Amino acid sequence: MNDINDDIDGDAIEQAAINTTVPQLFEELAALYVKRTGAYGDNHMRLGGVLASMFPDGITLKGPADFTRFAHFTLALLKGCRYAKNFHNGGHPDSIEDMTVYSAMVAVIDENVRKTPF
Repeated sequence: MNDINDDIDGDAIEQAAINTTVPQLFEELAALYVKRTGAYGDNHMRLGGVLASMFPDGITLKGPADFTRFAHFTLALLKGCRYAKNFHNGGHPDSIEDMTVYSAMVAVIDENVRKTPF
C-alpha cells in the first residue's frame, strides 16, 4: 500500500518536535497542506454539501452513541469524497481502504445501538 503518510516517520516527528520552532512548524504544515491539496483538491469544502444533500432537514444527535456514529459516518464519507476526486485516475487506494474501515466501525456501533434498550 502506498499511503500519503508513508513519508512520515514517527520517531523523526518526535525528535523534530523537540528541535522545531513554531515558524518552522508552520512552514512544514503549509508544505503538507499544499501536498494534500494536490492529492485531494478542495475535498474538505465538498463534504458540507454532501451532508446537506443527505440530511436536507438537518440532523439531531443525542448522546455519545449518536455523536460517535455520525463522526465515523462523516469520516467514511470524507474518504469516499477523496476517492471520488481520484476516480478517473484509478481511485485512491488509501481512501477506499479507510472508507471500508470507518464503514465497518459504523456497522458495529449501529449493531450495539440496536441492542441497547432506549
